[in-house]
Amino acid sequence: EYYLYTGDRAFLVDKALPFMREVALFYEDFVVLGEDGYYTFYPSVSPENTPENFMPKDGKPLAHPMPTTINATMDFAIMKELLTHLIEGSRAAGMYADEIGKWENMLKRIPPYQINEDGAIREWMHPAFDDRYDHRHLSHIYPVFPGQEFTREEQPELFEAFAVAVRKRRIGAQSGWSLAHMASIYARLGDGNKALECLDMLTRSCLLNNLFTLHNDWRNMGVCLNMQEAPIQMDANMGVINAVQEMLLYVSPTIVKLLPALPDRWTRGKAVDFRFCTGRISFAWDREKGEFAATLTAERETFVTVKLPEMFENFTWSGDGAEIAPSPLGRHCYTIRMKPGQSVAFRTS
Repeated sequence: EYYLYTGDRAFLVDKALPFMREVALFYEDFVVLGEDGYYTFYPSVSPENTPENFMPKDGKPLAHPMPTTINATMDFAIMKELLTHLIEGSRAAGMYADEIGKWENMLKRIPPYQINEDGAIREWMHPAFDDRYDHRHLSHIYPVFPGQEFTREEQPELFEAFAVAVRKRRIGAQSGWSLAHMASIYARLGDGNKALECLDMLTRSCLLNNLFTLHNDWRNMGVCLNMQEAPIQMDANMGVINAVQEMLLYVSPTIVKLLPALPDRWTRGKAVDFRFCTGRISFAWDREKGEFAATLTAERETFVTVKLPEMFENFTWSGDGAEIAPSPLGRHCYTIRMKPGQSVAFRTS
């Protein structure tokens, strides 16, 4: 991420890639190749959650009955992300050419994500473990957030299976930090109202007068997770900032989505000098007037797809020599090619 946003080649060559190569060596030693040609990952953990069929049946509270499993979806998602970035970074830097083929083969041996009978992404990619929805952790959603493996525009059916898994999670089982986490996830899903609902619930139940956030509902109002104690936990303070940014702007190396999850209550506003990987972007909107304007400025060579907000129509654009064309990704999507210093402006007419 740091390299993608800065172009700092020395950091990529001297720090990021050597570290990532060591992680790949760990995976090479750790995973086991099965007879079906796919890797098995064990021991494997989807943090703090226990498969439903291994939960105690006596009803007594027990925090983490059996978190250690086989083939947790998150473990494979992070492995896939690491190898993908290592291959891309190595090619960009002209390094490890003799190892890239091995890493590509490792990628092919990661099993595809699995969908359960409810249409949701499975949290454990193994038949011995049943999904448990009554839990605050959403680690298996990693490919959608915080990862950027794909978007709804690129793989709509698989993306929807991740969305189903999120909607199955019980809101009342959430804690302070997980409400901020869930808000960012809902933003990635394009549901701004749900994202804002999570932030509303967080501020009602897990916020002190000094604006420090807590792990859980400190007044035991039944709004979210209840515990006898309520430790201060600043994760949510930082997570709220990220969630708001995610609601206003989605950025990956290939696509920029403007106002991807704007709540109905946010009728107007503006953002100045937000970042995408190779430049900066400012935008403003007024839903009541049907007005939207945005300016993207390239600081390095830029080739990116931009998706304009769905709730506005009749866009016009201008650019000082930039190349703009409709994108095959769908409505309101445009591919843009810019040289350093060039800008593109979009506005409703």
